[in-house]
Amino acid sequence: MRARAFFILICVMIVQSSCHRAGGLTLAQLEAQLKDMEAQAVGEALRDLFPASEGWVVLPEAPKPHSWPDSLRFWLEAPRVVCHDSLPPDAWTRFLGRPGQVEFVDVTGYLATPRNQTPMGFRGFVVQFKVKGIESTALLVGSTGMRWLVWLEYASGFPGTVMYPGELDSLGLAVSGWLASQPEERETMSLPVGFFSEVGLFPPCPATCVDQNTLYETALRHSMTGGAGMEGLRPDLEAGQRIIREAPSSLLQHQEPFLLQRRLEMMENAGWPGFHLSYAAVRGLESGIYLWAAGPFGQVRAMAIERADSLPESALSIGPSVLFYGRPLRGVGTFSIESGPSGSYGREIDAFPWEYGLSPYVEGSLQMFHGEIFFSRIGWILGFSPGPREGYSWPHLRTLPGENPSLSLWLPIPENGR
Repeated sequence: MRARAFFILICVMIVQSSCHRAGGLTLAQLEAQLKDMEAQAVGEALRDLFPASEGWVVLPEAPKPHSWPDSLRFWLEAPRVVCHDSLPPDAWTRFLGRPGQVEFVDVTGYLATPRNQTPMGFRGFVVQFKVKGIESTALLVGSTGMRWLVWLEYASGFPGTVMYPGELDSLGLAVSGWLASQPEERETMSLPVGFFSEVGLFPPCPATCVDQNTLYETALRHSMTGGAGMEGLRPDLEAGQRIIREAPSSLLQHQEPFLLQRRLEMMENAGWPGFHLSYAAVRGLESGIYLWAAGPFGQVRAMAIERADSLPESALSIGPSVLFYGRPLRGVGTFSIESGPSGSYGREIDAFPWEYGLSPYVEGSLQMFHGEIFFSRIGWILGFSPGPREGYSWPHLRTLPGENPSLSLWLPIPENGR
């Protein structure tokens, strides 16, 4: 308690200092800033315990809908620590190895069998711990467990969901079992009514309201104000550093949550790898075309969508939302790699917004950005590209790619509801 009181005192002093400069804050604003500072401290501790260099992804709590059932608030407000594959049984023990930095409190695990209490179906660890006296909880999950949490977030926040807990618990167990089964088993599994309905794993897609080509053409017109236009810009050291330094930290909102599970399923079945560029530097990648995304904490991940061994065209329909499980992003786009005499290097980077700004299902999604189509967000990926200090020329930068890469991104509504 003494440590937490000291932490809060420091936060209050910082906020009070800013209040004098900004003309004062309300009590609600002060509490919000304190909560944000505590969340940052917890997030930094989790990213230190579960580093990106090992393939871990630390994500914030679920995006907040209009309301959450009280019985789910604990589960939806906890940060997630996601393993790229199956969750190691000893993953929770990392909280024991940092005395003085992280204090372990308790752990509950659901690995061999899913949780059988509300919310039913969770697979992973629930770890309670303290950082600087701040009590917190983290959910440790593998890729399957995170897909289940994505489903729970969508179902619990869906407008008009009043069937919780009984019916949603039953559905949660079915979703958990279906996700944990082998792909060849899933086609024969018996699933409850509602599995493919609005609160099911694969909710129906709404009708499109904007033509994909029209969206792209409108984006091109706006992109001419972005700095690079369609000609491409190869920055020198000073310009590149400025682009990196000025990359905006505001988050882009995912426009298509109803398609996320389809994309995750497609990536899982095809085995496309996602990786952190912080340890798989651009120079170490195979030649090809990649999706990139900068997550809510500045982590940068990428995934191949076209390589020398030619992935199927359906790879384009995955979308960058799979890299951070639909969380808001700081930047998103594509980059291409070509081999040079001293190894691979980036040839071209763009900031095509994909489902984070050019959704045909969301009328006016393009206009919400007031004509600024993400050129400045290229800074998030440029910082991971070898540059002049390392003897390389930085790749050409574009606001948008020269050709619309998303004609196969928006999937038609499948006849079987998936």
